[in-house]
Amino acid sequence: MVNLRTTSPRFSKYQSILFRLWEALVLAYLFRPVQGLPQVRYDFATSHVTTRRGFLQNLAYLCDYKRGGGTTTTSIAAEMSDGELRLWVSSNGGVAHECLDFLTGILHMLRGANNMDIGQQAVMALSITRRYTEFASPRLTHYVKRLSALAGRCKTHLQAGVGADYHGMQPLVPWLGQFQFGRDTDLYEVCRFAYDAQHDPQAHMLEHLASRPDDGTSIGAMSRYFQAISRMIGRLASGVRVPAELVRDACQFNQMAMLNSYRVSAVECPLPAWVPRADELTDLKSILGRMINDRGPRFDQLYGRLVAWDEIIGLKEQIDWSFDGGITTCVHAEVQMLEHFYRNDLRFAWDDKYVACSKPACLACRLYFQHHPARPVWLDSHDRIYVNWAPVLLAKGTRHPNHPLFQEERRLLDRIIPEICRVAIHSIEMWGLPSSNHMQRQESTTYTREGQGLRCDDQASTVDESEGVETGGGAPLY
Repeated sequence: MVNLRTTSPRFSKYQSILFRLWEALVLAYLFRPVQGLPQVRYDFATSHVTTRRGFLQNLAYLCDYKRGGGTTTTSIAAEMSDGELRLWVSSNGGVAHECLDFLTGILHMLRGANNMDIGQQAVMALSITRRYTEFASPRLTHYVKRLSALAGRCKTHLQAGVGADYHGMQPLVPWLGQFQFGRDTDLYEVCRFAYDAQHDPQAHMLEHLASRPDDGTSIGAMSRYFQAISRMIGRLASGVRVPAELVRDACQFNQMAMLNSYRVSAVECPLPAWVPRADELTDLKSILGRMINDRGPRFDQLYGRLVAWDEIIGLKEQIDWSFDGGITTCVHAEVQMLEHFYRNDLRFAWDDKYVACSKPACLACRLYFQHHPARPVWLDSHDRIYVNWAPVLLAKGTRHPNHPLFQEERRLLDRIIPEICRVAIHSIEMWGLPSSNHMQRQESTTYTREGQGLRCDDQASTVDESEGVETGGGAPLY
């Protein structure tokens, strides 16, 4: 393996482009880790295409058995070879054997779905739910704990509430109490209960409270907690909803003889590119100069803001930490899958270049798919920024800059990086200059590096883990 970190970064074309990539990612993350609203792909495909894609999407969802995107975020894509359907599986941390066994078992159960009546299909769906709750118990147990804590907090708040804001909301109190589960709760029964609870009248009350703006009232300030409860109930209910959809879609798959012959295979997890070591050019002014061509008044204004924020949150120190080994990079599952098909010249089944993923894609993955020469189907995205995102390592990139793979990756990153730079610049402009409130908050806050690292999980901002509530703002990297 080539040790890329020993190569002089400014004379290596490969490391030069990696510098530009992470300079943009880190700066954008520090100012605004979540970029705008989710990007949803509107599918105008035929019913058969929609069914196939939904089937793969639900399989990927069930395979994501641990909380946190750093390990088990899963992608699935279908290859058709010699009349046999081959499902490829990739994961951020590499595909575990138990994941392949679980997926193979689910597909085996689904093979005869179209020969069953509606009652038998319902029983099959619940059997898959039972199997899923056993397989994904680490993730589901965490959801149950979070939901229990949130329900207790909101129930107490509603019991103490007075005034017009709480008029008619008292039926929520006993309903929320049902979600305060004990330690030995049966996850299968919890998922079924959550699924049924979504149809209760109190669920509509919960949605009303969750949609309230934080307008300074006591109930407005609690809206994010009600949102989190609704989200946790929905995730647990998916343990019933997704298997039911799989059984429904498998009937069409079986009718088209797609599950008569199939294989499940794992994509070998590739090595990610490394963040280059900081050098004398890793400073705020030089970084900004590589992100924006305009050296006029706009540059001076942006640089002034960076300097002001550096004094408050230590921008330069966090950037140095990122480029001195603070980031452990990862090739995300959907990028692994796309490159596996592209570099091995594999044919997507039904000529549908669709990669299913258990979670919405991050900003970098969305841009990677949009600009990739394979022209795959674009991904749904939450547009969050993860600074551990990385392309596949090109071990010969430093020695063979004319290698076709390096040329392709360079052209691809040359399209992605300017878009991330625009995101970073826009975030800096949106933040403006720090106020006295930021000064006071910084004086009362101490950040430490020990025991902390960059997040690569379901959350993109700082989180109160005991209650599962996201708080806004760019969290420090260390």
